[in-house]
Amino acid sequence: MSKIRKMINNPGIFVRDYLIKKHPISFGGYKISLKDEEAVEHYESNILHCNNNDNDIDVVYTWVNDNDSNWTNKKNYFYNQLIEKKQHQYFNDSASNARFNNHNELYFSIKSIRKYAPWVRNIYIITDGQTPNLDNFEKIIIIDHKDIIDSEFLPTFNSHVIEAFLHKVKGLSKYFIYFNDDVFLAKPVSKEHFFRVNGLASFFLSNRSLKRQVKAGHITPTLQASINSAKLIKDKLGLDFDIDTPLTHTYIPLNKDIFIDGH
Repeated sequence: MSKIRKMINNPGIFVRDYLIKKHPISFGGYKISLKDEEAVEHYESNILHCNNNDNDIDVVYTWVNDNDSNWTNKKNYFYNQLIEKKQHQYFNDSASNARFNNHNELYFSIKSIRKYAPWVRNIYIITDGQTPNLDNFEKIIIIDHKDIIDSEFLPTFNSHVIEAFLHKVKGLSKYFIYFNDDVFLAKPVSKEHFFRVNGLASFFLSNRSLKRQVKAGHITPTLQASINSAKLIKDKLGLDFDIDTPLTHTYIPLNKDIFIDGH
């Protein structure tokens, strides 16, 4: 009877509740329910925060402004060189202009960090001879590619190459978080969300399967990078099982020592 009354008196709420029950709210790449999301928040707020993490933590961005004609001309020059020499092996969309589009997301991403993670010490932005307009923010440090990447690998327009040298940023804290400029915080987060008090970094898995994506023919640069990385990990560590779950597209907590040991 109460459902009939709700349908008559509040048809909008009735339809909303019906749809939520039939199609539960899920979040991001995790595809977890609202109930599970609340459980995670309870766990973090009541258990992880029992021991405060007092380590310095920095944030590192990679950023490019595709509206910069000097940068665009340089990218096109080296792209055409590869085409002429037929020395390229890439997916068509790996060089797509869409991968380099700048919509000023960086400003709002940093603003979300300042609001919801005020404990972040410094923010480093790695660019190729460019400087974003961030006059309203303090503790922003611009790092040029040539400051961290060996000259033999420059110029580069490959995000994976740049990411392999993040740990060489001078003054970077041992524990840092890698952000893309299209990643934003939407609520307060603590250090413990990214790093446990014992220094272990969190990692955030997608609900996707690499094998299923390959079988479906959805081969993209990102998917191929995940496949290559999984193979390297398996071969280097001598694992007897396949890694089939990629990371979701979000922030990535990192330990500088792991980079150094890996090199």
